[in-house]
Amino acid sequence: TTIPKFKTGRPALRFHLFIQKLSFREQRLDQTRHFCLEARSRKNYRVNRIE
Repeated sequence: TTIPKFKTGRPALRFHLFIQKLSFREQRLDQTRHFCLEARSRKNYRVNRIE
């Protein structure tokens, strides 16, 4: 992304990058949460099969 020289675009760009970073962090949190849930369900499935 090219940073505009005029000052009016700077805060908007910074805000846009901030939103991007937030959404990226949310995505990673969702991925890890999904992975944990998947692993837990797999573990429960294995335990249930043994029983």
